[in-house]
Amino acid sequence: MSPPSIVLYDVAGKIKPWNILTIRTRMVLEYKKIPYRIVWLEYPEIKPTMISIGAKPGGIDPTDGSPWYTVPVILDEINVGPDGKPVPIADSWSIVEYLDEKFPDRPLLPKGSKGLQGLFHQSFMEIGVLGIVSLTLPRFYENLNEASQPYFRTTREAYFKKPITEMCPPKGSAEWDETWKSLEKSLDELAAALDKNGPLADHPYVMGDVFSYSDITAVSSLYILSIFYPTEWETIRGWNGGRWGRLLDKCSAFITQK
Repeated sequence: MSPPSIVLYDVAGKIKPWNILTIRTRMVLEYKKIPYRIVWLEYPEIKPTMISIGAKPGGIDPTDGSPWYTVPVILDEINVGPDGKPVPIADSWSIVEYLDEKFPDRPLLPKGSKGLQGLFHQSFMEIGVLGIVSLTLPRFYENLNEASQPYFRTTREAYFKKPITEMCPPKGSAEWDETWKSLEKSLDELAAALDKNGPLADHPYVMGDVFSYSDITAVSSLYILSIFYPTEWETIRGWNGGRWGRLLDKCSAFITQK
């Protein structure tokens, strides 16, 4: 029998890992050197699995209004609850808060930084997740195993009210160019703020010379762009004096294929 560890629930695919939010939790576990193992699920398996372990839903299912269970979710077998059972924690932000409390070595939310990091986390969600959703969702769908594709397609089309095949603008179209220009503008604005930390060579992270969860927030989206749009990534990695390529390179060791 294996020793107690953190169980990370993730979604299987042809390329693994591929999910922006579960990659964040994976990076937290790797950086903090917490023992963990991964349970790979197909999308239809997520809801019954989360109910069985007592995890909280993450929202409302757009197709029928029922509770929507999603990943990342962890199950802490090391720090059991008062009832003696492993503790489930859902949502990537809640997970890093929990892990920093239970495993305080190598903190990712240093004292006094949680509020500002929370603002950065929300801001980068808009840039790095919602901002590239039209580009990434069709690629995510193609990457899924056959067992997950119908659920993913139905729920995402219900949420965005558009066929998944029409979410990504045709390459070379004006809309395609505008999508990348919008991403570049957002990263330009962010880089201008981070430049106030000092020279990039000495202050490569969001908090200058201190590695934090904010870097993980950014890197998860950069990584996804690098694997699904490798040609475009070669351009992006050079933006803003090479800030984004340097950040991904520094953090790539925490994105394992485990």
